[in-house]
Amino acid sequence: MNDGLADRPRNGLFKKPSIWGTVLLGVLVCGSWRSDAADDAAVAHGLRGILPAEVPAEFSEIIATLPENWQKWGEGLAAELTDLYEKTDADVATQRKTLAALRARLKTMQTSLADPRYRSIFDSLIMLSGQLSRRVDLAEAVLDTTEITPEARAALRAEAQTSLRRAAQALADYLGGIQLGAGWASYVQVQAVSALATGNADAAKTVELLTAVQAKFRDKGKLADPNAREFLTRPLFATYEQAVNRSLDLEKRRDVAANSPELRATLGELVAALERYELSNGKADSAAARKAYDAARQLAADGGDRLVQVLRTDFMNYNLRVTATEAFLNRFVKKHMEEQGPVSDVILGVPVAGTQRTDTDVSLDLVPSPNQARFDITVNGHVNSSTQGMAQQATIYTQGNHYFTATKEVVFDGDKFATRPARISVRANNTTTGAQTSYSGGLFGGMADRIAMREAEARRGDSEAIAASRVQDQVLPKFNQEVDKEFNASSPATRELQGKLNALRELGLFPDARALVTSSDHLYVVTRLMNAEELGGTTPSTALAYGPGLTVQVHESVVNNSLDRMDLKGKTLAGDELAGEFEKRLSTLLGRPVKLPAAPAEPDADKVPLTLIFDATDPIRIRFDKGLLYVIVRAAFKRNGEEIPAQTITAQIKLSIKGDKLIAERSAIEVSPVVRPTGGGIAQQITRAGVIKKKFEQALPVREFDRSIAITRDKSTVKTSLTQILALDGWMTILFQ
Repeated sequence: MNDGLADRPRNGLFKKPSIWGTVLLGVLVCGSWRSDAADDAAVAHGLRGILPAEVPAEFSEIIATLPENWQKWGEGLAAELTDLYEKTDADVATQRKTLAALRARLKTMQTSLADPRYRSIFDSLIMLSGQLSRRVDLAEAVLDTTEITPEARAALRAEAQTSLRRAAQALADYLGGIQLGAGWASYVQVQAVSALATGNADAAKTVELLTAVQAKFRDKGKLADPNAREFLTRPLFATYEQAVNRSLDLEKRRDVAANSPELRATLGELVAALERYELSNGKADSAAARKAYDAARQLAADGGDRLVQVLRTDFMNYNLRVTATEAFLNRFVKKHMEEQGPVSDVILGVPVAGTQRTDTDVSLDLVPSPNQARFDITVNGHVNSSTQGMAQQATIYTQGNHYFTATKEVVFDGDKFATRPARISVRANNTTTGAQTSYSGGLFGGMADRIAMREAEARRGDSEAIAASRVQDQVLPKFNQEVDKEFNASSPATRELQGKLNALRELGLFPDARALVTSSDHLYVVTRLMNAEELGGTTPSTALAYGPGLTVQVHESVVNNSLDRMDLKGKTLAGDELAGEFEKRLSTLLGRPVKLPAAPAEPDADKVPLTLIFDATDPIRIRFDKGLLYVIVRAAFKRNGEEIPAQTITAQIKLSIKGDKLIAERSAIEVSPVVRPTGGGIAQQITRAGVIKKKFEQALPVREFDRSIAITRDKSTVKTSLTQILALDGWMTILFQ
């Protein structure tokens, strides 16, 4: 089946055999597998028979884009790749040496990506390093999995026992400090487990005990008391359960063969499925990879530890990443307020009157947190007052300059906001500017005034303490109330958030994993949309630097997994009906009606409608690569009663910024049959492809969008602009300022 992309040439740096040579090579390879399995024990070691027999074609394409001064380096890389994939007599030591050389190539690319002098080849280096790092990571993990030694097994068991002992002790300490804790400790047998997790315990007894504990956690959902069920899910219990499962798994694997034929076959299936997925993003390929991955974990002597590390990093990672700087967030929070009014008070038994002006600046300060979003809403204020205190003996004139800082912490766990009580510090400063007594203007007036001012200065400390208390009493309750109102369960922000989360659940788009992290100057939000038959994101290149505002990174897997939830397989839809499906889902997600812009009509456009019958396999797929957005449609068509067999249509769309517009411009449209015709069907296919191509060209004209977005909050509007958009190695990176 055609994968919808242009045919990928295998010429250039890598040889391209003839069709007969390919057939002959296949016969020889298959024959050598049978022969080696019987006669050559070396084939059962290392990567031979697990990695593909040829270097993946993507490498030759990317290496060919390198400039002349990188050609020698590229040829060296090509030679090392050929050694890894095609050198049939390489033993394990040679394979590891080759992998180390490829690691060095990766290091060179990372160094160059950090050097602005190589900016002109950043795109090629990002694509090449992404493709290479995933292959090297996987090859090393496969090699480690098949070559695990008895010493490595013992080290893994010791590490697991240490983790188990620590988890058991932490849980015991926790339960020891609560009512009925002893009963729970006995129920999950923390003391017995801790005693066994010493490294010298009998294997059979260990398996028996850990199996019993595992069953307690596995059946916790059957407990009649809902409070008991909830209690067993608390973090320390969860950590203990994971440690029990890990130790039990390794104990059961004491005698599992490290390099069994079954494991090698399964690893070969895993590698092959991931290679196909790199090209197709197809659901069948991701499902095959997940199936082989699960099987390999069951067969591996280490429980698939190394495979888990690599798959989670390179193929099942977060596929939506959002990074916002503190400065960007403050564009929506920061504001300046001014208030002025009369002063009427009694201080130290003296009536005080006058005026005051208060200037306050509100801002957001991010607080470092490894597992949630934490920030302080901060108010910095200045109170300037001009007052006169009218005592019986004298009137004292005072200028007040009081400064305060109030902060209130807000925590967001991904579902809801919570606030902490506000705190405040005040720095009061009173300056006596004059005094007036009944003697003022007379012979002793000056002396009387000075005495009154000295008396006022003597009480300055007390007056400033009272002023600080007054500022605190005025600011703190109001500040607490306003922030709580903004972030409580019924606030507009919370209601809007819950609406979005409910919409995601309704559409089947709620992430299966998510995390929030704050540093002193950045907020990071990462999520993953993936089910048991899907793959997730890769690790984006560090060269895709975060901008000074908002950075959104979307992996093609989150888009494709979302499209799968539309359930278009086998559906028959006209073009406007398909647009309606997207409008309906976007309206649900955004909580408001959404109308997609219609394509402008062309004067000579073919008026005969084209109805799509979506294929049962990957009806719509998206790719982000080589600076382009690829939209791949697999469908049969109906037109004027004629049925056109299933076709693969690949539209290449270039996204660019020109002036104040985002331009979406198709650069090419390719049409190919899913099943290639023969004989007279070839001419008919050419005609059909021309009709379909023209229809898609009409549906995908050049579109322009405003790259600025106006966001209104609290009656103020903030304008943010798209500054960069980049599609490379499966990631669409979008920067806003």
